[in-house]
Amino acid sequence: MKSKDMSKRTMNILLVEDDKVDMMNVKLPFKKVKVTNSLFVAINGIDWEIMKRQKFLISGLEFC
Repeated sequence: MKSKDMSKRTMNILLVEDDKVDMMNVKLPFKKVKVTNSLFVAINGIDWEIMKRQKFLISGLEFC
């Protein structure tokens, strides 16, 4: 059973991908099923590290 806090929590999605076709293979199905979560794309590991250091400028983002 989910707690009330978890059921209201919005999750952001990070995609690290350098191939534009693969990016579209993720984005289009999300759009088709009307996923409302924010999708952020990093082209490579360097972009990911920059986003990580800036914490995406989004509150509530957790890093592993």
